[in-house]
Amino acid sequence: MNIRWFIILFLIASFSLFFYTQNKWISVTHFTHSSPSIPEAFHGFKILHLSDFHNTSFGQDNKQLMSKVSDSNPDIIFITGDTIDRRRPNIERALQFLRDMEEIAPVYMVLGNHEGWSNKLPEFLEGIDKTSVTLLRNDSRPLEIEGESIVIAGIDDPSLLKPEFSKKHWRKQTYKTSIDPILSNLDPELFTVLLSHRPESFKSLAKYDFDLMLSGHAHGGQIRLPFIGGLFSPNQGFFPEFTEGKHTVNNQTLIISRGLGNSIFPFRIFNRPEIIVIELEHGETEFGEQQ
Repeated sequence: MNIRWFIILFLIASFSLFFYTQNKWISVTHFTHSSPSIPEAFHGFKILHLSDFHNTSFGQDNKQLMSKVSDSNPDIIFITGDTIDRRRPNIERALQFLRDMEEIAPVYMVLGNHEGWSNKLPEFLEGIDKTSVTLLRNDSRPLEIEGESIVIAGIDDPSLLKPEFSKKHWRKQTYKTSIDPILSNLDPELFTVLLSHRPESFKSLAKYDFDLMLSGHAHGGQIRLPFIGGLFSPNQGFFPEFTEGKHTVNNQTLIISRGLGNSIFPFRIFNRPEIIVIELEHGETEFGEQQ
């Protein structure tokens, strides 16, 4: 074989492998979250956090994703929005993803901007109603084990307020009015997990009485640069602050999923799809992370 063709084929194969591993090999990130406000009955309770599915696929019948989730042995699954993609809103694939997850553990979810912008939202909501998934829309639910409780709260993405939503609108009074009744009434004595699609809202939401906030939306910055981090995120622009991992302000913690799928930009670079496992611990406030 001509050496030139060999080099060309080698480069094509290398790029294909790189593309596949960056976009279809799912990484699992493990955290522990310790707090004296976590009831003893929830010590060792395992949360699995998923976000930004975007109608993607991980092998036939999503077997790769199912295997990763099942092997994590979660007690509960939280999904923080953009399960569908407004540009290719395959509702049946999104609903099958939810049905697959509820076979493994109870599922709680919130809606993201792609649900808000999709003209398939009514159909998606109707499908969710036929599952056992708990959809939180500016709502909260107690979760009880052996007579002790924590609270799961979830808020709509601001894109669901109005069709003409843009990044300039979400802080306006209309959004505050929709979420304030639920978030203002959180019990500060109960450990509370808040599901909210957008991580950039963390600092403005920190005035409310939640302990742990889970978000997605940023896709890890889509392209991650060594020693720098994410390159770009919607609503945060270039070199965004909130793209992945753990962030703490005072006694409140944000954990951001890099997500599973892609949207406008069709692939990831140095930024594999991610599922997050969080183990709760009753004890002194501290935070551990392990890749």
